Amino acid sequence: MDAVQVTHYPSGESQQASPRTMVLHFIGNMAGIDNNQQELRGKLFKATLCVADAFVELITKISFVNNTGTALYAVNSRVHISHGAHIKFYNNTGNQGGAIFLAEDSVMTFSKHSSSSINISNNKALIGGAIYIQSLINIHEGTCFIFLPGDNVTFHFTNNIATSGFGHGIFAFTLQDCVKLYKENTWTLFTDNKMGKFEFSSWTPPPVATAPVKLSINEKELVPYPGIPYNMTITQMDEFDNNITNLQLFPMLATLRNVHNPSLKIDITHSIADNYIIVFKGTVGDTATLLLQTTEYSARKLINITLYHCPPGYTFQIDTCQCNSNYYYGISGR
Repeated sequence: MDAVQVTHYPSGESQQASPRTMVLHFIGNMAGIDNNQQELRGKLFKATLCVADAFVELITKISFVNNTGTALYAVNSRVHISHGAHIKFYNNTGNQGGAIFLAEDSVMTFSKHSSSSINISNNKALIGGAIYIQSLINIHEGTCFIFLPGDNVTFHFTNNIATSGFGHGIFAFTLQDCVKLYKENTWTLFTDNKMGKFEFSSWTPPPVATAPVKLSINEKELVPYPGIPYNMTITQMDEFDNNITNLQLFPMLATLRNVHNPSLKIDITHSIADNYIIVFKGTVGDTATLLLQTTEYSARKLINITLYHCPPGYTFQIDTCQCNSNYYYGISGR
């Protein structure tokens, strides 16, 4: 009999507390389940099996097939794969992780010397086509999402798709907790078998990705005109040095530091593909340091700015360059 055992830990108690236990049995494939959107801790999501503050044990043969909404959604929980278990995630569709979503230090654990297999194929999500791991990227004090697997634990990934093009197999906020636990680097975590055996149907494009940790800008110093949109080409890079050219995946925040004249301010920002457009207002000659950073992640960049005198065809008024139809000598290509 196929089974999932869920042990719930009441809110506020540690995972060593006395549990209340219920056993759920899944016989055959869970096909065509389309749950309505639900809310957990202020966030909307769609999922087939959702657990929070719980211990979940996946026993023998379990399949999650053709579900709309992430198949397994775990928050602050431990998902234990029993010895000899064969878990299948096939053709599930979610927003963050088609097959599995793990958040708030949720982990997957295994029986000692376990021989288990997890087959994850044809799942789809915006980001993290198969698995999405959400963690506290700025702290790096959490637990690796896979904790001490057995000698023969194998993850098979086939034809999973991230529609954003980023993290077709696995997306993680950060892998630094795993790097620390297994004493590896991000490049060898998925090839040295310490974290289990990972078999990807293709390594091109890269099947594993993280949130950005670095920003690259095509200029050393900015010299914008007051009030006129300034276009920067920005490339975000993750822990594997994969380039992220869609800035809307990981939105950025722009702030000013070391402002020498209080008239200098940021008026508007927006992004299109890898272009970040920003409008500064102030007085010609104003200087400051611009801090660019991803809003939920750790990538950041500092760059000096100096407001430049208005281009031909514009006159300066108050804090911005304004087009003057009576004053035209040819507008520059800036």
